[in-house]
Amino acid sequence: MRESKKPFIIGTIVCVALFGIGATLLAMTGGGTAPPVTPSAMPTPSATAGTPTTAPDKDAVNASEGNTVVELRFAGDCEGCLVTAVQTADAAGEQQQTATITDSVAQVELPTPQTYGLYFEVRGTTGGVDNGSRQLILLQPDGTKPGAEVTATDIDKVDQAGACWAGTTLDTAVLRTRVTAENGEVSAAWADPALPSVGKSVKANKAATATPDCG
Repeated sequence: MRESKKPFIIGTIVCVALFGIGATLLAMTGGGTAPPVTPSAMPTPSATAGTPTTAPDKDAVNASEGNTVVELRFAGDCEGCLVTAVQTADAAGEQQQTATITDSVAQVELPTPQTYGLYFEVRGTTGGVDNGSRQLILLQPDGTKPGAEVTATDIDKVDQAGACWAGTTLDTAVLRTRVTAENGEVSAAWADPALPSVGKSVKANKAATATPDCG
C-alpha cells in the first residue's frame, strides 16, 4: 500500500512546484496584463510651415506655370492697413497689387514667375483712409541668414537690409511679418523669420521712402 502511494505523492509535489513557478511568473509580469502603452507625443507643427526660407533656383521660378498666393501674416496692431506687392523686375514693366490687412492677414495672387524680385510695402490707414505713413517691409537684414529670427532690436541696429524677395515655386507661400504701428501710423515692418532676398540692399533707416532696385 505504501509503495502504491509514491506516484501520487511525486505527482502532487510536481503540481505544487509547477503552481509555485506559475504564480511567481504571474507576479513578475503584473498578473498577466500588459503595461499601458504611452501614446507618442504629437509632433509640434512648425512655426514656419509654408514659409519659403530657402532661396529657390531662379530658373525654376521663371519656368513655373500657374499662380502663387502670397499670404502675409502680420504680428502687430495694423488692422486695416494696406499692403502692396510691387514687381519691377518683370519685362512687362512695373506691376502691383494691394490688399487690406484683415484679421492680421493680407493676400495677393500673381503669376509664380513674378514672385522673383517682388517687394512689399505697408501703408497706414485712419478711418479706412490712407494716412500717408508708409514702410518698406525689410526681408533680410544684412548679415542675417534666411530663416533666422529677426527682432525689433535687430531692425534698429542694422544699417541695410534686402527688400526684394527671391521668390518661390510654391502654390501658396506664407510670409510672416511684424509691423509697428500706432493709431494707424506705420513706423516699421519686417519679415520674421528673415526671407532670402535678391537685388541691392536698402538703408534700413530710410525704409519709409526707399524704392528697392530689384532688377
